[in-house]
Amino acid sequence: MENHKIADSRYKNIRHRSFNQSFDIYYFSLLEQSNELNTISLENYISFVENTSQIEKSRLSEIYRKLFQYSKQNDQIHELDNKFTVIQLKKDYDEWEANNLPLIKEMEKHYEEYFKTILPLDKFNEKYGHDEDYEKTCEYCKTKRSEFAKMIESGQIITKRLYSRGRTLEIDRINPNDDYNMNNIVLCCYWCNNAKTDEFSYEDFIEIGKEIRKIWEKRLKSNR
Repeated sequence: MENHKIADSRYKNIRHRSFNQSFDIYYFSLLEQSNELNTISLENYISFVENTSQIEKSRLSEIYRKLFQYSKQNDQIHELDNKFTVIQLKKDYDEWEANNLPLIKEMEKHYEEYFKTILPLDKFNEKYGHDEDYEKTCEYCKTKRSEFAKMIESGQIITKRLYSRGRTLEIDRINPNDDYNMNNIVLCCYWCNNAKTDEFSYEDFIEIGKEIRKIWEKRLKSNR
C-alpha cells in the first residue's frame, strides 16, 4: 500500500496557511466596510468563507498584500480612507487575537471542513504522489525529486535549510491571491519556491526556471 505521509503533512500545512489568508482578508473586509472589529463572529466568518465570490476574495487579498509594502512605515492605508495606519492595524489585530484565541480555533475547525470542498485530500495526494515517488518534477526548473536526491547524496547541495526543506517537493500557487485548489497549485522544489515568492508570476518563473535548470544540470553532470 502506498504511503502518503509527506503529502498528508503538506496538505495540513497549506490548509493552515489557507485558513490564515482567509481570516486575514475576512478581517480586512470588515475594516473596509465599517472599521469595526466588534462584528467579528463565527457566523459572520462562515458566511464570508462560503458565500464570498473568489473574485472578491482575490480583490481583498491583493489589497491586503499591498499592506505589507508599508509594514515598516507609519503610512496611512488609502484603501481604508486614511483612517488607519499599518502599525495601528497590526496593533489592534494583535490585541484582538490575544483575547479571542478560542474563537480563532473554532473558525479554523470550520475552515478545515470547507477546505475539503476546494481541495479534496484524495485529489491532492494523487497530484503530489506517494512518499517513494521520486519521479515527480518541479514545475519550474523541471528537476526530478530523484535528481535532487542524487545531488544531496553527493554533497552538491549546500543550503543550511536541508534539515527541513529540499528533500521533498513543495506546493506553489500559480496565483497567490486565489485559493489552494487543483487548478491553482503546482509542485515545485524548495529553491524555486523560495525564489519565486509572490514577486514573480507563473510565466516569469517558467523562464527563470530554465536558467536554474542549467545549473542543476552542470552539477548532475559533474556527479557522473
